[in-house]
Formats: sequence, structure tokens, C-alpha cells
Amino acid sequence: MIKPISCLLILLILIVAQGCTRDDVPTTINEQPAPTAEPKLTPSNQQGKVTISSPVSLYRVVELPYSQYTLPSLRNEVLYVPVNENSEFVNSIISIDLKTLEQDLLFKSTFEQSTINDLRANENWITWVDSAADGSFAKTYARNMDSGVQKVITTHTDPNFLKIDSPYLYDDVLAWININSARDTNPKVVVYNLKNEKISTISEVHQYGLYNNFLHIHNGKVLWTDSIDGKGYYKIYDLDSHQLDSYEAPLKFPGYAQLMDDDIYSINFIDDHDWTSQTFGYYDTKSHVFKSLENKYINRLVSSDTHVAWTNSDQELILLDARSGKKLNFSKLINHTIDSIECMSDGKTFIAGYSTNHSSVLYIIDPLKA
Repeated sequence: MIKPISCLLILLILIVAQGCTRDDVPTTINEQPAPTAEPKLTPSNQQGKVTISSPVSLYRVVELPYSQYTLPSLRNEVLYVPVNENSEFVNSIISIDLKTLEQDLLFKSTFEQSTINDLRANENWITWVDSAADGSFAKTYARNMDSGVQKVITTHTDPNFLKIDSPYLYDDVLAWININSARDTNPKVVVYNLKNEKISTISEVHQYGLYNNFLHIHNGKVLWTDSIDGKGYYKIYDLDSHQLDSYEAPLKFPGYAQLMDDDIYSINFIDDHDWTSQTFGYYDTKSHVFKSLENKYINRLVSSDTHVAWTNSDQELILLDARSGKKLNFSKLINHTIDSIECMSDGKTFIAGYSTNHSSVLYIIDPLKA
């Protein structure tokens, strides 16, 4: 797996070179009935066995026989992971029953040189983005967990424009910053209802870059960031009341924001072209005070209902209990650096991991047991 800092800097350069964009949001859905039976991975395709262990109550270890993966997701003791199945590219989504270790092949990329990103699963849906490795072609998929019906939500087919969708799944809603064309200047913040297939534009982004291409949803509230007239802002939209609130950030370029009750955790940049020009901390929407949390620069930031997790410039994974302020250096606990970290849809569990030349190791973490 390529380290996050390298990927982000490369993609940022590409985005800046092409400019900020916006285009109409697709409103048609192509439904594809799922196969009557998902194809099983045969022993020849598995490249080895999956192993699982529980050295302590805080975490479980899952070792995968794949040298590459992207962010996994856990639902009802079934682990979903995009991996490089007999390829140098991440081209398949596999499911692993953590009780039986049985593996199924859920999806195979339609691109010869592919990457599968932004996979998320909850009780009702699993969603992901399948794209060409260079980002020139992409499709966003959603699959109903009960019916098995698979939908193509968005399609990108412009080889001259790099499009990086990062959809966020929450209940029956999929939300993302929509950007389709280099001709327009204001991307849209869109919310798509997966049940009734209605799409809504809830706002626009005035200044766009890789740092604010992501949004977060917590307790029915959508969070994203923006820069307007030289100032940075946190934006919160309530899905029920449709109220939009705005809070001024400490620096011009706030990004990668996570919402936890009244607090907004974010990485804020002085220069959006310099990853190291950042301040990481949280903003209290009640007191309007920002507090710094880490001196080292941050590579990745996610949050659960009670904890915040991040990897720093030393690739150390830090878990912060937002209630008590207690920090845990998870990397020191396992004596290894971490490449990735993600929070699951249950709002409790984190999955961290790293790759080697022959395998990948995932840690399923329950921070409440720390």
C-alpha cells in the first residue's frame, strides 16, 4: 500500500493543475441484479489462507494473503475488503466471515488497471468507487444488503479530467462533493437517498482542493469545509431540519473534518499546497474555541462516537478518548507502524492496518476496551 502522504500529494498536484470544477449531478440510476449466487474464491485464487487471532481484548488481528488493500468495512462480523486478487492493482472486493473464515468474491473491477476505494458498509447497504488507476474513469456503486440489487450511482468517463469522488454512507443516505468537469468553478454538496433515489443539492463549495474533497456525517448532520474570501469555514447541515450552520475555522484551509457531538476535529492548513503547514485540533461549536492536539503533522484522521483516531508523520496510530482526554499510542502497543485507519458504521469500531510484500495485516479495534 502506498503511504497516504505520497498519494495525497500526488493527487493534490493533479487536482490543482486541472482547477476547481463542478457539473450537474447524475439523476438516473442503472440497476444491475446481483448474481443468484456470489462466486466463491477458489483455493487457487485465494493465494493463501486468512488467519485471525485475539491477543488481547482491545483488538483482533486479521492477516490477509494480499499485498495491497484499501479501506475495509465491518458489518455483523463480516469483513469487506478491496484487495489485489491475482493482480498488482486493487481489483476485487472480498467478504470474510470472521466466525468461519469463509471468503466470498463480492465484486470484480471492470477496469484492467484499477483501484477500488471508499468502501463502506452498514446494515442496509454497501457502497464503493471502482475506478481506473489514473482516475480518468470511475463508477460509484451501491448494493442493497437484503435484496442483492446493485446500482450504479455515478459514472465518470472523461479521460482528460481527474475525478475523485469520496462518497460517505450514512443510514440510507450517500453524500459526496460532486465535481465532474473542469469547466465549472463551484462543486456541489449532494445527498442521495438510496431508497427513493432522490438527490438533493444542499450547498456549494467555493474553494475546492483535495483537502476538502471529503465530508463526514454524524448523528444526522453533514460536515464539510470551505474557504471564502480568505477565511476557512466549517459547514454543518442537518438532514432533518435542513438547517445549515457555518463556523469560522482557525486557518484559511480547513480539511479532513470529523464531527463528534459539539466538536469538530480537523486538519487546518496555512498553505493548501504544503502538507506540513498544518494545525491539528478540535473546534468547540458552543464556546467557539479551537484547541490543538498534536505537534506532529497528521496523515489520516477519523472518529467514532467516543474516540478520535489519527496517524501522525511517524506513521504512529493515536487513539484519543474524547470524554476523558486519555491517549493511547496503538503503534507502540503492537510495535509496528500503521498505513491506514477507518471507523466502522457502528460508531464504535476502528480498523487499522499495514501491508508487506506478501500480505496485509488488519487490526479490528474496540477502543472502549482499552
